[in-house]
Amino acid sequence: MSLIENLKKLFNIFDIDIVSITPLIFLFLISGGIDLLGLSLIAPYISFLIEGNDSIFIEKVRSLDFLKDLDIKELIIFLSLIIFIIFFFKFIFALLIRFLIAKFSFNCRRKLQIKLLKSYQEMEYKFFNLKGSNEFIKNVRELSADCTITLDSGLKILSESIILVSIFIYLVIMNPLTFLTLLFVVGISFVIHNIFIKPRTIILGKKRVLALDLIYQAVNEGLRYLKEVRVLNKEKYFQNTMNKGTEDVYLSDLKTNIILAYPRYFFELLIVGLIIFFVILGLGEGQISKSLLPSLGIFAVAGVRIIPSVSTIAHGLIMINYKYFAIDVIFQDLIISKKNRNGSINLIEERYENVNEIEFRDISFKYENAKNTIFENLSLKIKKNECIGIIGGNGSGKTTLVDLLLGLLKPTSGSIYINNKLNNFNKFSHLLGYIPQEHLIVSDKIIKNITLENEEENVDKIKLKNSLQSSNLIDFVKSLEEGLSSEIGKNGLKLSGGQYKKIAIARLFYHNREVLILDEATNSLDEESETIVIEELKRLRKDKTILIISHNQKPLEICDKIYKIDNKRLRLI
Repeated sequence: MSLIENLKKLFNIFDIDIVSITPLIFLFLISGGIDLLGLSLIAPYISFLIEGNDSIFIEKVRSLDFLKDLDIKELIIFLSLIIFIIFFFKFIFALLIRFLIAKFSFNCRRKLQIKLLKSYQEMEYKFFNLKGSNEFIKNVRELSADCTITLDSGLKILSESIILVSIFIYLVIMNPLTFLTLLFVVGISFVIHNIFIKPRTIILGKKRVLALDLIYQAVNEGLRYLKEVRVLNKEKYFQNTMNKGTEDVYLSDLKTNIILAYPRYFFELLIVGLIIFFVILGLGEGQISKSLLPSLGIFAVAGVRIIPSVSTIAHGLIMINYKYFAIDVIFQDLIISKKNRNGSINLIEERYENVNEIEFRDISFKYENAKNTIFENLSLKIKKNECIGIIGGNGSGKTTLVDLLLGLLKPTSGSIYINNKLNNFNKFSHLLGYIPQEHLIVSDKIIKNITLENEEENVDKIKLKNSLQSSNLIDFVKSLEEGLSSEIGKNGLKLSGGQYKKIAIARLFYHNREVLILDEATNSLDEESETIVIEELKRLRKDKTILIISHNQKPLEICDKIYKIDNKRLRLI
């Protein structure tokens, strides 16, 4: 994988182009000019210190009216001060560029993390299921940071390359031998990088990304199911998984850290070795020729300036190779998301205003890479304001049926019709209310869990009160010191399974959708709460279309029809 291809992927990932970085390039050019100015004064300055008034440079300096009356000491002080000021501005400008690169990169990371979350939310459900939330969390947190590091490295490579080119142009004009020597040093370094370093860092980077999967898996599963793990006394299983992941990350990072450190010390060794080599060659009758000293000064100063530049470039190239696999994962995820996005931006004015009928016509479905079908020629018709119950054994496909209705999965064959029109989920989703078996709980206030509104002024207080009554949450909320503003989840109230379920039911009632889908919605509720919820569903039947999936007979008693999934089809019972 070439550097250019990697950078193209990065530009695509971060939605940036050459115009976005033009201001930075302009600053890089100014920085290169300042570097060039400072370097161009070093050789004449050294020559002046050695030769005094006999220096050709001094003759040109004294031609300026305001300098011609200065003596040698005053001239040395003046020139020294000028060089110091130039290098001071170079120092300030270098810090400014580093700040602007970091600001640009971190802002890109912020936007990328939002973009990734949005892409994963809009990704076709079957692709989402293939990976699972652990991998997506890792990508948003870890791999987005890896991409940002690579972007930062790429910008630093560009900045230092401009400086390097400006120094080389100066050396070609002033001292071709010095230029060729330094070019030889840089060339050797990059040959070593491409032959020996690049392949190794790509392998280490891939190993690190795969090891991160193990770490996130161990943490999520080992803590999410802590009660079962602790009862079985199997903490060690997850600790061992974690240990394997952390060891691979540790070894990969350690080896890469050593690789990152080598360029600077290698360049220093070569520069010092070449200076000594030139000194030995320049020895005449036991002493160094005066004419050689300015050239050595140029070589030394250029070498000192080139060392950090070449080191930064080498460091950047190593990081880009090391993070190549992370870049590719994010790039492929974004490509898949674009290809399979649900298309939530479809025209709003074409949305259905209501649902008169939902019909499954000869639906067959099989999960990708699965051997057996879940449904074969399944048909179902739900009329407006009907309450339909679905039952079936474990693994019979009850939740899959719901996923098909929600538009999360697409039938292998057959079609779903809404109001006798082929279903377009984006025209239908705003009419759906859904409680899954594992429902949403946000680590925030109770009011935000129910309304999912960022700003409380957007909350409909009447709907909120009604939803609390319908889910039997009124007394519980009143018992809390902070009421609806009580925090739940992380660092907040720890609620029972039944209380969490009531909050999910309150959310369903608050959003007041036309079609309600309840997947085991009343399990874990106490008898009183279940009765209240069922009574509320009875009241809503005249205005709502309801689909209830339950093993519990009580909520099914309000259904107009009950179907059982049997032999991959629905059978009315």
